[in-house]
Amino acid sequence: APRHRRFDWVEKFTSDTVLDLNTADTLLLKRVPGIGSWRARRIVEFRGHLGGYSRVNQLQEIDGMPDSVFRWFAIKTPVYKKINLNRATADEMAAHPYLTYKQARVILRHKRLHGPLQSLSQLSLYEEFTNDQLKRIEPYVSF
Repeated sequence: APRHRRFDWVEKFTSDTVLDLNTADTLLLKRVPGIGSWRARRIVEFRGHLGGYSRVNQLQEIDGMPDSVFRWFAIKTPVYKKINLNRATADEMAAHPYLTYKQARVILRHKRLHGPLQSLSQLSLYEEFTNDQLKRIEPYVSF
């Protein structure tokens, strides 16, 4: 007997809907025009790696995400997972999409030489950190 594939039809949202990018699950995400199963999974996976979205335009960092989906989202709940830079290991820091292993080693060396970090501005003196990188990581760190 031939095998039949089951396609799940999802009713798409109309124009008055705005979802919280940090709490929407894949079922809700699939109701946004332009988002199917694959994109919904990618949005949720990236959110998990980040520890939450701090800006809607972070969706641009997901390959193949159309700009047309941005208007369906807002950030209503804050980033839910932060890295304490004074306690984290190099591996824990480097696991974040916005920190490299080299940057993590710079942070550890800085703490060894100067004591605990008080703010990200202390890292601006290192060539491994541009101002843009520090702004990008700021919502995801604590001290």
